[in-house]
Amino acid sequence: MNRFALFISAAAGTAFFLLFAAIAAVQYKRSARKGRLGGGKENEWLFYDLHRKAYGALFGYKDPDAVALRLGIDAERYYRACALTRTEPDMKRLVMNHVYAFFLLFLSVILSVIVSFVSFIFGAAAFLFLVFYERQKLHVRAEGMRVQIANELPRFLDLLQSELEVGLPIETAIYILCERMDMLLTQEFQAALLDMELGVSGWVQAIEKVAVKYHVETLSDFVLDVSTSYRKGVSVANAVTRKAGEVRRTHLLNVKERAGKATNTILIPIVVFQFLPLLAFLIIPSLVQAVNGLF
Repeated sequence: MNRFALFISAAAGTAFFLLFAAIAAVQYKRSARKGRLGGGKENEWLFYDLHRKAYGALFGYKDPDAVALRLGIDAERYYRACALTRTEPDMKRLVMNHVYAFFLLFLSVILSVIVSFVSFIFGAAAFLFLVFYERQKLHVRAEGMRVQIANELPRFLDLLQSELEVGLPIETAIYILCERMDMLLTQEFQAALLDMELGVSGWVQAIEKVAVKYHVETLSDFVLDVSTSYRKGVSVANAVTRKAGEVRRTHLLNVKERAGKATNTILIPIVVFQFLPLLAFLIIPSLVQAVNGLF
C-alpha cells in the first residue's frame, strides 16, 4: 500500500510539474506573438528553450537582474565570474533554476508528510543542486583563475624588469613577453592589446582592462603605479622595478597564508577520524569500569 501511495504521489507531482511547464510555454507563445517577439520560431517544439518561456510566463518582461536580486542571487558576482571564465551569462535560466528548486522543495515537503521523510531528502538534494551547484562551479573556476593570475604576476614582472633594463619601451617589452610566454596573464594581456586601438597609450588601456576584469589586488596595484608613472612622465622602468619587489613580497605572504589555511583544513579530518576515535577508545573502557563499579 505504501509503495502504491508513493507511486501515486510521484506521478501526481510529475504531472503537476509538466502541466505547469506546458502552461508556461503556451503563455509565453501567446505573449511573444502579441508583442511580435517570436522571431520566426512559432513552429518550434513547445518546450524549446523552456526556461525562457517559463520566465516570460511568470515574470513577463521584468528585468531578470531585478528578479534575481529578490531571490537572493548576487548578479554582479555572477556576471564577473562569467566574464572571467568566458561563459555566456543567462540570468533567466539561473532565476528559473531557483524557481524549480523551490517548487521541488515544496513538493518534497508534501510527499514527506504523505509518504516518507525520504522524499524530503531527495527534494532537499535537488534544491541544493539547482540553487548552488552551477554558480558554485562557476565561482570556483573564476577564483582559480584569479589565483593563477596572482601566482604568475611575480614571474612576469621579473621578466618585464629584465626587458626594460636593456632599454626597450614598456609596450614593446609587454608584447615580446606575451609572444614568448604561454600563461594566463600573458594571454589576457595579448587579447587586451589586440582589442585596443593602436596608439602610444594603448598598452595602458590594455593592462587596465585586465586589472579591472580580474580584480586581483597585486595586479591592480601594479597597473595603477605603472599607468600613473607613465601619465606623469616618471620613469616606468623604475616603477616596474619597485613594484616587482613589493609584489614578490606580497605574493610570498599570500602563499604562506594559504598554506596556513590548508594546514588548518587538513587538521579537521585528522581530528575527526583519528584523534576522536582514539579518545573514545581510551575513555569508553574507563566509563564501562566506572558504571560496573557503581552497580
